[in-house]
Amino acid sequence: MTMITERVAEVMNGHIPNSFGLFKTHLKMDLKEQDVEARFVKYSVDFDQLIEEHGFASMLTAGHHQVVINDVVELPYRPDMGSEVNVLPASAIRDLEACGSPVDKVEMEMPVFLERVGGDLLAYKKCCDVNILLGTAAGPAHLRNVHCVIVEDDEDEFL
Repeated sequence: MTMITERVAEVMNGHIPNSFGLFKTHLKMDLKEQDVEARFVKYSVDFDQLIEEHGFASMLTAGHHQVVINDVVELPYRPDMGSEVNVLPASAIRDLEACGSPVDKVEMEMPVFLERVGGDLLAYKKCCDVNILLGTAAGPAHLRNVHCVIVEDDEDEFL
């Protein structure tokens, strides 16, 4: 019993939360919403809010993810957003170069078109290869020569 008491003292507020009951009670998908995308977005927002309000972020590995570029610059990232290309903001390239880690930028023959959240398409012609250190549930993953499109206007969300 002592071991159980010690373990319970380590968790938030000295008790083990009933996460299943909490999600069952407070997290519902509105099936009356005809727009499937809007329905999913609302559900995702509600999920994130529930996690934040009850301090589950560290337990569910939700929250802010970081990636390290060329062992020098740390950037936030959103895992598995469904993008077909890797996007690297121009500000990260400038930060890498300021830290003495030059990046070989290449002009592509054909531009890559990226759709912004507002729906307009932007054409980008510069790319580079970088090394990435990515934190995963199984431990750090070192990815070498990851091909990235350089986004000049530091847009942070594309579809």
